Amino acid sequence: MANTLPSGIQRPEGSDNNNLAAYNANLDIIDFLSRPYQEKVDTSSWDADAQVYTKVQYLRPEDGSIAISCQLSNKNSSGKYTMDTWTLGMPGGTKIRTWTLTYDAAGNVVNKTYVDS
Repeated sequence: MANTLPSGIQRPEGSDNNNLAAYNANLDIIDFLSRPYQEKVDTSSWDADAQVYTKVQYLRPEDGSIAISCQLSNKNSSGKYTMDTWTLGMPGGTKIRTWTLTYDAAGNVVNKTYVDS
């Protein structure tokens, strides 16, 4: 299973044997990505100039633990945040995904790219 998708799901190759552990690991990731998380906004993170909350968490419905934590950073000279960092509590461990945001002249996000670390 040399082909791993950005989500962490491993795509088996035609020559791979059926591997129940790898199949179950893939199901765990699919479950993580499709859950109905409860959004929790950190109201102390309100940026009045940008009119946005800079910290948001997504909680697991079964126990209230943090599944995903998002934080805006790197405010540019126009008052727009250019980075959005997600910390994902994935089944296989923590994953950090950092989005770079690009804006048009009207202040709308026109491009988002990410890197995983």
